[in-house]
Amino acid sequence: MKSATIPELPSAGLSMSHSFTDGTTTAFVRGFNAVERDANYDQPHTLASRFASMLKHSLPLWKHPLLLPAILLHHELAGIREYSRDKLRIGTQGIRQTLNTQEYEDLAEILGGYNSDEAARKKRSQFTTEVNNLLCGAISIRRALQVARKSANFLLGVLDEISDSTFNDKVFGPGQADEKADQEIKDWIRALDNGAAGFEVGIDAIISTLGVQLDIVSQKM
Repeated sequence: MKSATIPELPSAGLSMSHSFTDGTTTAFVRGFNAVERDANYDQPHTLASRFASMLKHSLPLWKHPLLLPAILLHHELAGIREYSRDKLRIGTQGIRQTLNTQEYEDLAEILGGYNSDEAARKKRSQFTTEVNNLLCGAISIRRALQVARKSANFLLGVLDEISDSTFNDKVFGPGQADEKADQEIKDWIRALDNGAAGFEVGIDAIISTLGVQLDIVSQKM
């Protein structure tokens, strides 16, 4: 999971191997700036703390090979939600409220007044840059959501392979596979994918709104 264009989002990776005979997973997790601030906590959650917390509450799934990838995907989407709430939605609402002002004098002041001197040009440049940065951030978020959804679909494909009865009977013996754990992981990944799909619709709406705001800025200038 990598979101280099948005420093606030986690950038993390997972390399792992799994032994189906004894249910042991060996993994190497790396990440930087992997911070997500949960609404119910005052302190940010790092990638390490989230892994530890979710492992603690998922003991029945410890032997499942897709537990760690599912946790990483969950963490990525949590960071996307946090960034979108704190930066995109609030910023977009602020721009829209600013441009909806009915007072021409107030709007002229925001866009640099009636002058074409350096100070006025700088003020106009700052405002358009703010709108443009929000738009670029929204586009990057949409791309991150698309990558997350591809990851979810990849994991579901892997799950189908290891849930196959022929594979399970060969590895575990007839009737020994943990079908309940497979179903729980599948439901979790599907829920993450569905949530990302719904969130993508909201991001598309923000992108459209910001595009309209840029047009309005050009017209009013």
